[in-house]
Amino acid sequence: RGGDEKEIESFINREASWKGPLSIIVLAALQVVSIVFPGFAIQIASGVIYGWFHSFLMCYFGFLLGNLLVFFFARRMGNQIAGFAPVKKNKNSWIKEKLKTTKPEFVVAFVNLLPILPNGIIPYIAAGSSITTLHYFIAIAVTSWIQIFFNCLAGGFIKHGQYLFMVLALGFQISVLIFVTLKRKWLMSLIPGGDESEEDEPDSKIGLSKHIKTDKEKNDTAV
Repeated sequence: RGGDEKEIESFINREASWKGPLSIIVLAALQVVSIVFPGFAIQIASGVIYGWFHSFLMCYFGFLLGNLLVFFFARRMGNQIAGFAPVKKNKNSWIKEKLKTTKPEFVVAFVNLLPILPNGIIPYIAAGSSITTLHYFIAIAVTSWIQIFFNCLAGGFIKHGQYLFMVLALGFQISVLIFVTLKRKWLMSLIPGGDESEEDEPDSKIGLSKHIKTDKEKNDTAV
């Protein structure tokens, strides 16, 4: 509810033994399915309740499970998923372009690190690319653990009253995410076939410049 980890914690605490861990896994999967569900709050709360290690395993498993379920669903739906509002947003079009490269799995692994994108949108978009299910799973598994690990670790520190270490864990994660976001173009250029080019410009701008160039060439020819 609105990213309030205390409410999530109280909900989990009300559940009996095996229901608690199952609730964590389900909530972690729903984070992906719903797109807007508060993954950060779930991971912090589970770290407070179960400690960083067990909470990491549960959240990581749930996150991977949710990604596979959404990927299968979106790929099965095919072109029908293109009308899904978050997928057709112009601001996400650059991901679709990058996924046309020879190494779409590298693109998926990279965009999974970007805090400016809700992780739940990635499987919807990736399902429309040429990436295989196995490569998609590996790409998500390779990078998704970073945020989950540090969030669960921070929750574990809170559990033991180690607030300085909690701040350091979150601070390190935030530093990595800021670096990845600021250096997005450079990092994407390292991916085979992923050079930043005209697709970062608005389509109208590119079309206009080409149109002006064509008219100029026609005038020169006429002269």
